[in-house]
Amino acid sequence: MAQQGQPDPVLARMRDAMKKLTVRITEAESQMAAAQAAQIAAEAQVKELGAKLEAASKQLKELTVKAGTDKEAAEKKAAELEGKIALRDKDNETLTTSLTKWKQGYAQLENVAKTTEAKRSALDTQVIQLQRRVEDRETKNRELYRLGNEILDRYKNFGLGNALAAREPFTGISKVKLHTLVQDYGDKLADQTVRAGKQ
Repeated sequence: MAQQGQPDPVLARMRDAMKKLTVRITEAESQMAAAQAAQIAAEAQVKELGAKLEAASKQLKELTVKAGTDKEAAEKKAAELEGKIALRDKDNETLTTSLTKWKQGYAQLENVAKTTEAKRSALDTQVIQLQRRVEDRETKNRELYRLGNEILDRYKNFGLGNALAAREPFTGISKVKLHTLVQDYGDKLADQTVRAGKQ
């Protein structure tokens, strides 16, 4: 019979696995939060650049209207503004690419979190099943211990008179009682025996 004070190594491994999974889930959630914050910042920057682009386009149009008097200055200003627009377009494209990458990273982190949660849930179920199995086997061990003590008590109290009565040649009643008692104990022990593969 297993000692009561020693922890079950299977349960200890399961607890360690649960702790590691909890740490990984926490890290994945932190990474997802950072990805969401970066995504929001990138979207805000894209909107800001769009507004600046509109303002620059409006300014370019206004300068084109005023350009009737000073065409050379207007063309120079238009070239500058077009250069700025090109730079902003490039920045916008870079931010859009970054935003797409952040979204992909976020999706991957979300998948990792879902997978980790599914594994954790499966481990929870397995731990519950193992705990039930351990409780069942402890109950059967207690019953076997009780039956063993009962058999030892009967054997201890089995005296010379009982032995002579069991060998009584005429009726054989004591022999039948003894045989029935042995059969009952055998059945009780078989009922409480833990078999491999059963819960």
